[in-house]
Amino acid sequence: MRRGLQLGINTIVILIALFSAVSVFAAEFNANPPQANLGLGQELSVSIKINSGEDSVNAAQAQISFSPTILEVKSISKTGSIFNFWLQEPAFSNTDGTIEFIGGTPNGVSGA
Repeated sequence: MRRGLQLGINTIVILIALFSAVSVFAAEFNANPPQANLGLGQELSVSIKINSGEDSVNAAQAQISFSPTILEVKSISKTGSIFNFWLQEPAFSNTDGTIEFIGGTPNGVSGA
């Protein structure tokens, strides 16, 4: 049986490529679920955060993998995102156990 959640993450693998106007570099992405003991059918919400340090980020591409035998994504929200345009809208597949997106902003952002 799957546990329901809004942005499903238990054990995740994040493969990220970030692009700036001049160079390509990797930033740190964090997806920390709240500390909780969940029972079958319970939901949780997980935010994905970026820390680019002092480098400016204006786009990111990500594929997040999760075990579809354990977790189920219910929805993805872009509310509060640093990105305001999407080359690939955030989408998920509970069959494949993936969440993917390509987002950007015309004004670079930096820091945590």
